[in-house]
Amino acid sequence: MTNKNDAARSDYVELVAAVLLGLAAMAIAWSSCQSALWGGQQDEAYTESVRAANEAVDLLQAADTARALD
Repeated sequence: MTNKNDAARSDYVELVAAVLLGLAAMAIAWSSCQSALWGGQQDEAYTESVRAANEAVDLLQAADTARALD
């Protein structure tokens, strides 16, 4: 009788482990898909923000130079 309970418990643990591993695999696939989808857009936005910051610095330096000449 003990062997039957141990076998049932072992089957249950294996089933739970398989379901958890399946869910983990699905989560990894979903996050990889989202990363590929949004990664390029984030890089483009970051590059644009750096360009805007550089332009702001250039304008600040031009304004400072004009103020110094006055």
